[in-house]
Amino acid sequence: MKLNLRRLSTRSLAYGAKLFINVTNNNEQEAVKITPPFTLLVSEYTAYAPLVPRVSNKELKEKAAKAAEKVLTDIKNIKKFATGFAAMYPDTDKGLAATAILKAIAKGGKLYKGAAGELDSGITTVVRELKSPEMAQQIAAMEVTGHVATLVEDKAAYDAANVQRINAESDLAQTDSASTARPKLESAIRDYLALVTAMRKADGWQDLYADLNEVVKVLKRSIRENKEAEELPPPADATE
Repeated sequence: MKLNLRRLSTRSLAYGAKLFINVTNNNEQEAVKITPPFTLLVSEYTAYAPLVPRVSNKELKEKAAKAAEKVLTDIKNIKKFATGFAAMYPDTDKGLAATAILKAIAKGGKLYKGAAGELDSGITTVVRELKSPEMAQQIAAMEVTGHVATLVEDKAAYDAANVQRINAESDLAQTDSASTARPKLESAIRDYLALVTAMRKADGWQDLYADLNEVVKVLKRSIRENKEAEELPPPADATE
């Protein structure tokens, strides 16, 4: 039962430890439940579990990505509207206002390419430009005040989602006990799996070994597919 625990996410490691414990508790092999490796695993999991963010980083990244997409759609719609007016009525008040709006949006750079940090900087620039006092007259002339207000609201939602994601990614690292909690849990899992592996040929241990190996397969799959382990179907004997 070889498993690279370091490649597991914070949540997957906790979930895997929980599965190992549940499988063991549901197994008929009673002797293992009082061994030091198993009791230590339970103890380390109990200490580690509260440190795990309730929402996965993946969920938070997806939330931030969806919020960013809404902002980009808002900008694209305003740009499309302004582009039409600038082309069709270049010498009118609305045409000139549209041109000014396009110049403000252009200051954000290539919004659909580049790294996340560049995207954040770009849309921040666009919103700042469109909200500036100098643009108030052009926004009113183009009758896109409501669209810009929606953009500002969606940008605020994106900022909130992004802050939540960043905070969640750093929460575990900033916890004083976290730097020692994860290695201790990893060590406890390794020791427990090593015990069961060593005993796998003894009477009454084969079934437990097989059940734990199914958990290992789930965790390996989570690494291979870059998914949280709890997103995958658990082994049949891992229910509480």
